[in-house]
Amino acid sequence: MSKEEATFEDVALATRHGKEAAIAAHLRQVGLLITVPPDFPSDDFGTFSGERERPGSQFETAVAKARKAIELTGLQKAVASEGAYGPHPVIPFVPLGRELVVLLDAATETVVEGWWSGTKTNFRSGWVSSLEEAEEFAQRLGFPKHGLIVRSGPEEFEFLKKGIVTHQIFQESVEFLLGRQQRAFIEADMRAMVNPTRMSAIEQATRDLVTSLRSFCPACQSPGFRVREVVRGLPCSLCDYPTEGIKEEVFVCRVCQHRECRKMANRESADPCYCPVCNP
Repeated sequence: MSKEEATFEDVALATRHGKEAAIAAHLRQVGLLITVPPDFPSDDFGTFSGERERPGSQFETAVAKARKAIELTGLQKAVASEGAYGPHPVIPFVPLGRELVVLLDAATETVVEGWWSGTKTNFRSGWVSSLEEAEEFAQRLGFPKHGLIVRSGPEEFEFLKKGIVTHQIFQESVEFLLGRQQRAFIEADMRAMVNPTRMSAIEQATRDLVTSLRSFCPACQSPGFRVREVVRGLPCSLCDYPTEGIKEEVFVCRVCQHRECRKMANRESADPCYCPVCNP
């Protein structure tokens, strides 16, 4: 993609879950018009509910989705997203989400990506033993604005009802399970079309992709020149000892591997409270 986008270009979007609502308008800003292939086989690349494992890493899976969309449409470029949700590695009992949106150019085999990560998600699950417990838990997950899954167990598929967005179907599903077993398992449905919070995260990752598409490598002019590493060691403002604070960001080009270290703006030193010498 050149710096001057004089014309619009059609690109495929690998989705069957309505992600164009979060992606299309932002990509139009950089001259890309979305085409959604009919019946895109999203489940072939893994399901949040566990029936099918993701075939690779988050990045590998997103690129594989984009490649499939190119195959189905015959277009040269495609966009795909992939989400990863789980427990926060540092904060107990808090879920962490990470959304990735990629643009694959099949002609040059280059990938530009955008990311979002944060704790603003309803990714939660739990057991309930009564309809009253189920309704209370559902409210905490944002139901009915957010879809739910009711199933016989966290990794069981004997009974699995997805995309529940009405009280009637939710009640019927819970009561059916409680008539067969002592507890029912409820979880947030993380598919984008029934999860507005996740759709918003995908939109934020798309904004980051647009920023990447507008960031060109000073060596080869390819888009996607972005921070991929950090250098820690920001000196303490009191004793000058290196702390864990970020001193520099390392911008890297995926195409030519050009690297640039840039100092953090408005950050010359770290507060002594973060210093292992001043505040051991």
